[in-house]
Amino acid sequence: YFTETAVDMDENNYLQRLHKIDTLTKETKVVIDYRKRCSTFLMNDGSLLLTDKDPEVKTIHTRFTQFDSDGNQMGSFTLPLQVGSIKDLDENTYLISATIHRSCPLYHHMTTDEQLEIEEKKKAEQDYIIFDEYPFFFNAMGLINGDRNTLVLVNKKTLKITDLIPSTVDVESYDVDGDD
Repeated sequence: YFTETAVDMDENNYLQRLHKIDTLTKETKVVIDYRKRCSTFLMNDGSLLLTDKDPEVKTIHTRFTQFDSDGNQMGSFTLPLQVGSIKDLDENTYLISATIHRSCPLYHHMTTDEQLEIEEKKKAEQDYIIFDEYPFFFNAMGLINGDRNTLVLVNKKTLKITDLIPSTVDVESYDVDGDD
């Protein structure tokens, strides 16, 4: 697979489409036509997960849309996390790298009403920012003051999230060893 990117001057953004290439014949096929820039992850069964955000949802979340290898939509689900990457561990479990904020490290375990309350509080305080750690900014990521990268397991059927890392630890990289 490879991604083709084009400029969307009207929206000041980028559009991407996903191609599939046959390495033997060198033939390419558009699997998913132009969409707003998003991350794509290949799963063990050959399906693809594309990430985006639902503009109607006012809480932190990542929406995943699953496509088969021909570009047919198979379903979707949403997680209350700012997902960086997702790995297909086995038939029941995803391993997810996500960003949490130290001021509310268990946000993804809260009810929607509790999350909305947190978002309202953030909105009321958005006219100022207190920087209390360094670095507080990182290229291509923006403000990172208080952010922590963590790892969680997600049950594919129930979408139950299990934390793997204490909220005080910042995961810079990880690797999955073995098939099991």
